[in-house]
Amino acid sequence: MPRPNDHPASWRTPDDTATLPPTSGSPRGAAIEVLESDELLGIGLGSDILVVDDEPANLTAYEAVLAPLGRRVVTAESGIAALARLLEQDFALVLLDVSMPDMTGLETARRIRERPRNRGLPILFITGVEWSTEVVLEAYAAGAFDFMVKPVLPEVLCAKARVYLQLQERTRALRRYSAQLHAAEAQLAAAGDASRGKDEFLAMLSHELRNPLWAAANALAVLRAARPGPELAIAERQIGHLTHLVGDLLDVGRLTHGKVELRREAVQLAGVIGHALDDARPRIERRAHQLVASVPGDLLVDADRHRLRQVIESLLDNAIDNTPDRGHIAIAAGFEGSFVRLTVRDDGRGIPAALLPHLFELFVQGEQPLDRSDGRLGIGLTLARALVELHGGTIEAHSDGPDRGATFVVRWPGASEATPTAPMLALARPAPVPRRRVLVVDDNSDAAEMLAALLETLGYEVAVATDGAAGVEVARQFAPHVALLDIGLPIMDGYEVARRLRQLDTCRDTLLVAISGYGQPNDRERSRQAGFAHHLVKPVELATLTSLLETVQADPPR
Repeated sequence: MPRPNDHPASWRTPDDTATLPPTSGSPRGAAIEVLESDELLGIGLGSDILVVDDEPANLTAYEAVLAPLGRRVVTAESGIAALARLLEQDFALVLLDVSMPDMTGLETARRIRERPRNRGLPILFITGVEWSTEVVLEAYAAGAFDFMVKPVLPEVLCAKARVYLQLQERTRALRRYSAQLHAAEAQLAAAGDASRGKDEFLAMLSHELRNPLWAAANALAVLRAARPGPELAIAERQIGHLTHLVGDLLDVGRLTHGKVELRREAVQLAGVIGHALDDARPRIERRAHQLVASVPGDLLVDADRHRLRQVIESLLDNAIDNTPDRGHIAIAAGFEGSFVRLTVRDDGRGIPAALLPHLFELFVQGEQPLDRSDGRLGIGLTLARALVELHGGTIEAHSDGPDRGATFVVRWPGASEATPTAPMLALARPAPVPRRRVLVVDDNSDAAEMLAALLETLGYEVAVATDGAAGVEVARQFAPHVALLDIGLPIMDGYEVARRLRQLDTCRDTLLVAISGYGQPNDRERSRQAGFAHHLVKPVELATLTSLLETVQADPPR
């Protein structure tokens, strides 16, 4: 029989190798052995124990000693037989006699280590001959993990073998845990990508919805000015409701990613509640609800006025939606230490005990009537909790069960001496001054025409363009006092239009106002850098727009 060292290539089998594409510096078709990560961790790849000794009696004794470990023991009477066994299967551990005929244990260990698959296989040397430091060092150089001298105590041999087997088990458990962590990390990354995609989709959807909503709102305003009627008021309320839903969808994404910026100030709680009740009055009267509000006028909270109103409107909407006709709703507020305690109570459908722990989660709603006439998405309470907590407050819900009503309690930080005070704003606006020229540039022709018609009814002189290049040409002759520019224009966007208008002699003093469906902080910053004085988000309230127009001098900016 040829010795293994005479034919090194025979120490490989077709199963051990894989032909991979050549890399730089390697010949085409070179056989590269595929390795497993276990090989680099100092553990065996199999589960059985291989015992190599040229004495059959020793093999029988080793099998008996190792039996309590619960692993199958495979025996070999020579180094060549051991190498053959290793080609047939993987092992967890090898016990190797040093002194054997034909091939010594040291040479066998070297041959074992030549095979990449066995580089981490633990080898325990056992010798019965005289030994020296040089022999021990040579054994470790050949790949030994441990070295024992006969006679070996059975308990010691079993204990040493158990250590390596436990190392194998724990290493594999760590590998499984590591694989689970990597899988979880990949899932988190995928979830992050999906979340970013969702936010981008919601922003795009908001933009696409706000354009037609603004056109419809302007058309209604023109019709209402010409012929007021209850049907127009209904349509206006529905458009307002759609606008509210669009805003809620966007706010969910902003709050989830911490992108909401608060403009905190000392806010009179009674005033904000009063405005919310004014808006909700038609729905309250339509359902004949009995509403009682007890809110002292001296309650000041530390809040972003707009976000505080969102919270109050969400709680009020929830009470109205879940209270049957002719039901009762009560709003009360008072001081509670450094906080202001706001309570909204109703005697409506109540909240099942199973729903209470999940009430503030996204898209969670109780049982809904079949008509779903109020068209809610189930995100109002989610937004309310997020906004309250963002201010450093708390919100909780209580109910005795179905048909027993519900109570929502908000604890909002009260205003302190450090809370900034907002300047008083004039509520009345003067009548529009004629001869102010306004340029409207919007690729949505319906929105542009309706806005122009609305402004003309208020006495403004208006020019319209439906693309950026045309807007620049119109502005060259029209010399507008104000340019209302849509950002999302095709070919030449609103930012570029603004830059080009600033280069015209007739537009050097023109007030540039960006009007867009996008209202994120980075969108507003881009507008500022492009030269816009204001950034308005569609649909723009008429009072906001006319307030801006009235700040411009009527004299031509030529």
